[in-house]
Amino acid sequence: MKPLLAALLAAALGLSAWAADSPRPFSLAECLAIAEQNHPDLTAARGLIDSAHAQVRMARSGYRPHLDASANYTRATYNYAASPGVSPQQFNASSNGESMSPAAYYYGGLSFSQLIYDFGQTRGTIDRSEAELEGALQNLKRVHDLVYLNVRDAYYSVLAAEEILAARKDAVANQTKHLDQARAFHDVGTRPKIDVTKQEVSLANAQVDYRQAQENLDVARAALATAMG
Repeated sequence: MKPLLAALLAAALGLSAWAADSPRPFSLAECLAIAEQNHPDLTAARGLIDSAHAQVRMARSGYRPHLDASANYTRATYNYAASPGVSPQQFNASSNGESMSPAAYYYGGLSFSQLIYDFGQTRGTIDRSEAELEGALQNLKRVHDLVYLNVRDAYYSVLAAEEILAARKDAVANQTKHLDQARAFHDVGTRPKIDVTKQEVSLANAQVDYRQAQENLDVARAALATAMG
């Protein structure tokens, strides 16, 4: 878990593993593995599959037998309560007078049921839930392919930005050497001052290009971190 935690932390920091003091850059396989475990779109797609599986199990339970148990407890007095339509003679025969003494009454029940036929309603519910499960599986595949495509594109964009940055760095070094040469020739009187000025402008332009390449690399790394989730 520690290597994975370190990889996720580096991704959150904009892939600092590509920094100059990093021992090595991430490989494409490592970036894809981080996206597989960390990307929220993949997590959401897997959650839809889990929910669809639960719906299928719930729908199929309609064909299983059901056993229900119930229990009830009440306390009431012994006073007789006549039902509507009871004659006075029946009331007098059943009633033993007023009493405030309570008594406990317990009720219990057990029922068993098994679906025989419901005109295809349960079968239709199962078919619908299975279709939703298949849709969730296809959605995960689509999201998976899209995430992997975005990671690959962003990864190769980082590599390209690194190559451009290296070229811009070499250009700055070359222009610095040319400027040193122009100044040396000017100091001995073999080149005019304008040559030194032109070379200073060329070096300044190369430095601007180098800083722009650095910014482009930072943007590419941020895009890769976003693609990885």
